Amino acid sequence: MGRTEDILRPLLQRSGWKEEDVNEAFRVVHGGAPASAPESVSPSLQQQPQIQPQPQIQSQIQPQIENMPQRPTRSGSGGMGRWIAGGAIALVAVAGGAWAAYAFFVPPSPQQVLDAMFQKGFADINSMNMDMAVATDVRITPATSSASSSLSLTGGAANPLGGYAAMFLGNGSSEVKLSLDASGTLIVNPANVRSSDENVAATVTINNGGQSASFSGSGEVRALPDATYFNIAMLPNFGFFNASALEGKWIEFPTTTYDTGASSLAVSSSTLSPTDAARLTTAAESAIKITKTLPDGTIGGVPSYHYAYTIDPAGVDDLIDAAVQAGNDMAKQESSTVQTIDASTTAQMKDQANAALSALGSLGGEIWIGKSDHYPHQVTFAASFSTSTPAYGSATGTVNVTSTITDINGGQTVTAPANAESFADIFAYMLTGAPTNSPELLAQGRDANRISDLATLKSAISLYSVDMPTPDFACTNKKTIYASAPITPPPGWTAGAHMGSRAVNGTGWIPIDFASVSSGSPLGKLPVDPSNNPKKHLVYLFACDPSNNTYELDAVMESKKYGNGGSSDIVSTDGGNDPNVYEVGTDLSLIPDNFWR
Repeated sequence: MGRTEDILRPLLQRSGWKEEDVNEAFRVVHGGAPASAPESVSPSLQQQPQIQPQPQIQSQIQPQIENMPQRPTRSGSGGMGRWIAGGAIALVAVAGGAWAAYAFFVPPSPQQVLDAMFQKGFADINSMNMDMAVATDVRITPATSSASSSLSLTGGAANPLGGYAAMFLGNGSSEVKLSLDASGTLIVNPANVRSSDENVAATVTINNGGQSASFSGSGEVRALPDATYFNIAMLPNFGFFNASALEGKWIEFPTTTYDTGASSLAVSSSTLSPTDAARLTTAAESAIKITKTLPDGTIGGVPSYHYAYTIDPAGVDDLIDAAVQAGNDMAKQESSTVQTIDASTTAQMKDQANAALSALGSLGGEIWIGKSDHYPHQVTFAASFSTSTPAYGSATGTVNVTSTITDINGGQTVTAPANAESFADIFAYMLTGAPTNSPELLAQGRDANRISDLATLKSAISLYSVDMPTPDFACTNKKTIYASAPITPPPGWTAGAHMGSRAVNGTGWIPIDFASVSSGSPLGKLPVDPSNNPKKHLVYLFACDPSNNTYELDAVMESKKYGNGGSSDIVSTDGGNDPNVYEVGTDLSLIPDNFWR
C-alpha cells in the first residue's frame, strides 16, 4: 500500500482534506479503528441534509484529479466519513495495485517486442560496437578423386598453395573449417557519415586423408564514403608473392576506382524515407518468425527478452522487394541519373536467394532484445546445407554466426588512417619489386596501367563500331566532355552525364552501350584512372563527334619515363595535339591542348 499511499496523500490534501482527516482515513485502511466510533445509523441521521455519503463515495473513486473527494464535514458522524474515505482509498489502492501487478508480471507478447525492435529500436540506432563470430564446417567431395592429377600441383616451401590445393582436390572428400572473428564500430546514421572500423581474424583448416593444413590471416578494415582502407596484420605465405612486405601497411582503395564492397555501408549520405522504412519493417516481420519464448537474459548489462526464431522463406521475396525499393530511392537522392536495380535483376536476386534457402534448409537462431531500449543486443544464426552437382561434386556443412551489439549510440567515430598507400602503388611494388617509397617507380606503374586501359577502351570501341549496323556513340555534341571522375569543365564545355560510373550499358562515364554488342560486352566495367583525382588532372577523358562517330581518349602521365622527353616518351609521339597528354582515338583534335590550362 505504501506506494499508493504516497500517490493519494498529496492529492487528498490538495483537494481540501485536513492532515488529521487524511491520517485517520489511512489508519482505518491499515486496519485500525477510527478515533471515534461511528454512531449507529438512525432515521434522524438519514434526515440530515448536510451528509450525503453515496455521492461522496462516487466522487472519491473517480480517476480525475478534479473530482477528488472534498474535505468531509465535521459533525457527529465524522467517524462515518472517515470510514467511507478509507474504503474509497482502499478500493483505489487495490485497483491500482492489481493493474501494476499485471503490467509487471505479464510481459508483452513476442510479436509486440519484435514490432518495437523494428519500428523503434532500429530507427534510433546511430552507432554501435559489434562483435561477430562465424564458424563453418564443410565436407566437400569432388566429382572425381583424381581431379588434382591434371593440375600438376605440388607443395613444399616454394609453393604451399599448390600443396593445399592438391590436398583439397585429391584423395576423396575433404573437411574445410573456417573460423572468423570481427569486432569493431559501425556508424549507420548518414548524419554522422556512414562508416565502419573492423578488426578481422580468420583461420582456415583443411583435413584430408590424414593430412591437415591450417593458415590464418588478420587485419583491420575501415570503410569511409570516399575510400576503404585495409591494414594487413598477418597473411599466410602462398608462395607466389612476398606477403610479409605488406604486413602493417594501410592500403587505400578509393571508392570511385574500386568496388570493394566494404564501402557499401559508407557510400551514401542519403536517408531512408518513412515509407521505405515502414515497408522494410513489414517485410522483415514477415520473414522473421518467433517460435519460442526462452528465459530472459542480460547481454552487456542490459536486461533482455530472449526468443528463438526462424527465417520464413515465404517472406524473403517481400524483404528483397522492400530492400531494392529502399536502395533505389536512396540512390536517387544521390543522383537523378544513377542506375537503379530493375525488375529483371530483382527477380534474379529472388531466384538466387530462394536457391540458397533451399540448399540451406531450416534457418534460425536466437535473439535477445532489450526490455527498455528495444535494441537487438545479441543474435545467433545457425544453418545446415547440402548441395551437389555432377561436374563439381557435393558439399555438406553447417554455418553458425553470433553477433553481439554493445555501446549503442556511444558517440563512435571512424577516421581515415594516416600514411595510407594506394593499391596502385602496392600493385606496382608487387610487379616490379620497387620499394613503396620510390615515387618515380610507383608513378611508372600507374602510367603503365593508364596505357593499358586506353588500349583496352580503344579495342572495345572498335569492336562496337564493327558489330553494330548503325553505331551510336551517344555523345550530345562535340563540346561535351566525359570523364572517369566528376570534373568541372573549362568555359565552353559541358559536363557529360554519369561521370565516374563504370556501367557498360550506356550509363557509364563513356556513353557508348557496349552491352548491345552481339557477343556481349567486351568490358566487365569501364576502367578508370588508377588515381582518379580530378584535382591533379589524373582522370580519363572522352569526347566524340556525333556527326561521324569519331572520338578521342586522353590520360595524363605522371612519371618522367613516359612524360615529354622521357626515355619512353609516349605523350609527344602519339600524334595528338597536346605534347603533354597521352591521346588515342580516331580524331585527336577533339580535345584541345589547353583543356586543363
